[in-house]
Amino acid sequence: MFCVCMCGALSSGSRDHSSGGAINYAEVRVRVAHSFPEKANEIADTISVLQDLSKATVDMTDKIVAHCSQ
Repeated sequence: MFCVCMCGALSSGSRDHSSGGAINYAEVRVRVAHSFPEKANEIADTISVLQDLSKATVDMTDKIVAHCSQ
């Protein structure tokens, strides 16, 4: 994940084109500092959805097994 965040931070305006492509590391740090909490929230939301789907799958599987064993 870190590599993805860094690549996005570097490719979206962190290079100073007037000085031959030098990287503005202060801007990179700011972008990464903002990206990590946002990515953490996205991952937490994704995990929550996956857990809900997993629980629903177990419930449906139990219903199918109960129905088939009758």
